[in-house]
Amino acid sequence: MAYSVITQILKHATSAPGAEALTIVEQSGHETTLNYQELLNESRGWADSLIRLGAEKGDLVFLLMDDLNQLAPLFLGTTMLGALPAILPLAVTSNSQAAHMALRDRFKLNNARFLVTTPKLKESLVPYIKTNNSKIVTTEDIAPQNTFQSDIKSFIAEHNNEETAFVQYSSGTTGVPKGLMVTQYALFQQVNRYAKAIDLQPDDVSVSWSPLYHDQGLVSNLLMPLSQGIHSVLMSPRTWLRKPVTFFQAVDRHRGSISRWPNFGFLYMASRVTDEQMDDLSLKSLRLIANSGEPITPDAWLSFRRRFEAFGMQENVMNGSFGMAENCLCVAISPLKTPLRQETLSMQAINENGIAKPQQKKSAGSQTFVSCGKALEGTTIRIFDENGQVRPDRFIGEIGIKGDCLITRSYPDQNLPQSAFYNGFYRTGDMGYLVDGWLTVTGRKKDIIIIGGNNINPEHVERSAAAISGIKAGRLVALGLPDAQLGTEKLIVVCELNDNNNDIKIRVQRELQEKVQREISVWVKQVLFREKGWIEKTTSGKLSRNRSRNKLLGEISEASKAVFASNSP
Repeated sequence: MAYSVITQILKHATSAPGAEALTIVEQSGHETTLNYQELLNESRGWADSLIRLGAEKGDLVFLLMDDLNQLAPLFLGTTMLGALPAILPLAVTSNSQAAHMALRDRFKLNNARFLVTTPKLKESLVPYIKTNNSKIVTTEDIAPQNTFQSDIKSFIAEHNNEETAFVQYSSGTTGVPKGLMVTQYALFQQVNRYAKAIDLQPDDVSVSWSPLYHDQGLVSNLLMPLSQGIHSVLMSPRTWLRKPVTFFQAVDRHRGSISRWPNFGFLYMASRVTDEQMDDLSLKSLRLIANSGEPITPDAWLSFRRRFEAFGMQENVMNGSFGMAENCLCVAISPLKTPLRQETLSMQAINENGIAKPQQKKSAGSQTFVSCGKALEGTTIRIFDENGQVRPDRFIGEIGIKGDCLITRSYPDQNLPQSAFYNGFYRTGDMGYLVDGWLTVTGRKKDIIIIGGNNINPEHVERSAAAISGIKAGRLVALGLPDAQLGTEKLIVVCELNDNNNDIKIRVQRELQEKVQREISVWVKQVLFREKGWIEKTTSGKLSRNRSRNKLLGEISEASKAVFASNSP
């Protein structure tokens, strides 16, 4: 039996062609709604345009644009003909040359047949991307010429379960990542199991601002709702960031009931949306917001709920979850309508012994961690030590996952390396522990820093800052620490100087922050100066960011103990 999300969508278009399928909310407030028949007709039109260009089954097609009215049906149309769509993030950096060169490298590495983009972007990209085997085309070039009212089923390319549905690239500034080859079967299982986990109902409405280049936006907020025959309401992250109340307006207007965001979104909305903007808006229809994409902080949901409870926000709407593109989307999720499960742990026990030792809430030298929930059906979670041995409950180690939603190949059709697995379990690079099947993430073995749902590679930050005069060669490290105020991580740079003169410190801090902002498009929240030899390195001379981060957390913990002691009677 062949499994396919696009044929699932077709089934709903056949049984209820007039049902609302997709609504796009634009920055102006204007909305465009397509029913299931209209959506598939439009998608078929884009597919036909690609065929006229010479696109064939198996071709990699990059999609680079932010107009959701074009992007969503273009993605579906590409899957119809059996080509492999890959949605790329638009560069947010002001350094367009660096962004274009990174895209050029990705283009060459993956040998993409087509890049579909906007006329303005094409004009700026052409000087950087020159290849005889690929084409850069605009949405104007391939705008559908016809509307199709029938025979869509026979048009959809045949496939088997192991064939690739689309290629998923990671977001953020992480170099030139390899794309994950998401199979038809893995995607089919994921959307149906996730729908079951959240008890999706026919009258549910999904409302989202998550970007479609991220698995969170693409799978949970577009493909999952459409595959289940429910209405999906989308807006771009830019629309939401500029006017966050737009999300609540869409919830009120469409009786939105489910969504999925990263943690920082809760505090962002609580601080940016005013009572005047909320006038006459109701949030009573919201029954589930899954918190995913970055570590969950205990204060984010509490602040959000208290801020909006007067407008109908219910107590148990937020669900913890843990997901990653390597498992299509979701790995673990909290049971519905269950209060967030959280524990206050001793940082000393974590740093010294790797044990999740409970402490009283607000104890000195402690942090509170929120559980992500239990494994999604079909997925198994284990905790491993550095030797690949399974650790018992409450012992912290690397999180490993296994199941039939796991993606094990990268484009162009290469197995993930054996080093990425422990006895068949994919090594996520995240650290955490289990208790009675509940997973809690405590940090990352990987060095990637997550800020506002975006992945920041510390090597890029370090490379940008290394040339600043006054910093000792090789004695600089970029780290991510929790930012309780924003509900995300903050970027910290620790460096050792040749001269600890205060004037030099002021200059280095200013130049470093400006240079990283300019080149990486991320703000360094703090620049810390430490004595010679403070920064941890491995025996081979490489930076040990994990040890340096734990060292800094230890200093913060000790400082909090001192403050606690000084305030004690």
